[in-house]
Amino acid sequence: MDALDAMNFLKLDHGITNLDLVIANAGMSKYFGTAEATPAKEMMDHFKINSVAPLLVFQATWPLLHATKAPKFVTISSGAGSLGVELLHMDRPKQHLTSSRGGYALRIRI
Repeated sequence: MDALDAMNFLKLDHGITNLDLVIANAGMSKYFGTAEATPAKEMMDHFKINSVAPLLVFQATWPLLHATKAPKFVTISSGAGSLGVELLHMDRPKQHLTSSRGGYALRIRI
């Protein structure tokens, strides 16, 4: 079931007419190879989940959010998905796939 299907299910099967709050809390980080060895499929998998999916959830939920007085759409990330991940001083590979607030970056550390 995708986000649009889920919203239709809520509306049609449960009579939901509005949403006050949506929390987008999903992400992945499953590939830690070097930049020169990173398969395009790994990049696309990370990009779809970390960057495109929050947009699709927002688009699917917006009609129900818009129907309330003070709608809120909240995205959740982690330090590992931040553009400032270097500040965490984590032991990590030279290249990692990250997201930051729906944005996507390939970071290379030498």
